[in-house]
Amino acid sequence: MWDYILSTQDEDGYLGIYDKDLRYKFDNENGELWAKATLLRGLLAWYEYSGDQNVLTAIERAAQNVIDNYPVDNSHPFYSKQPNVGGTSHGLAITDVFGALYRITGNAAYRDYCLFLYKDFSENELNESAQYKKLINDTLLLSTHGVHVYEHLRSLTAAYYASGNPELKHALDQFLEKITMETTASGAGVGDEWIGGRKADATSRGYEYCSLHELMHSYLELMCKSGNKPLADKAEKIF
Repeated sequence: MWDYILSTQDEDGYLGIYDKDLRYKFDNENGELWAKATLLRGLLAWYEYSGDQNVLTAIERAAQNVIDNYPVDNSHPFYSKQPNVGGTSHGLAITDVFGALYRITGNAAYRDYCLFLYKDFSENELNESAQYKKLINDTLLLSTHGVHVYEHLRSLTAAYYASGNPELKHALDQFLEKITMETTASGAGVGDEWIGGRKADATSRGYEYCSLHELMHSYLELMCKSGNKPLADKAEKIF
């Protein structure tokens, strides 16, 4: 399977779901970065298991293709004419890929790209609770699609640890506090499917599997970066 996937990579490094006339040319809902995030995370898992350098080379070529087509501070990968998007904002999870590449290779360009992605995500008009200006607003509870919210915790984590910016640290602390307010007795965050700007309630609020998975993953990623051991307890409770 891995050989087949790598055989589909274009000469410029592109791996994804769009033909050449559509790639990186969006002003509305799209799955460019989300498709790459899911595919490349799978390839990264296989590389870390197998040590196959051909796989790592292919991943790096695909990552560079993203950087070339969405250059830092000179592009808007999260721009959309209408704010209600799914795949577009899911695409912020590609910070998982760039963060992993930084960990594996030590190339700071991958780490810094995470900061650019979160910045552009926050500056566009999207109905997403994990945007910076919404996180630092004490009057706003989390309200949008649960799985987006919980996976975006990893993206903000990556942005903060890329920059050391105390304003992002404040946003991260606010994010965790807001998640606490809508965490159920089981340890899972509300996500049925939207959080809805309401706190957890044992009898009237629910959650879905993808929300469980993404919040657990985000807690573990933040624990690895921060060394904050109670986050492991939170992840274990969800598990």
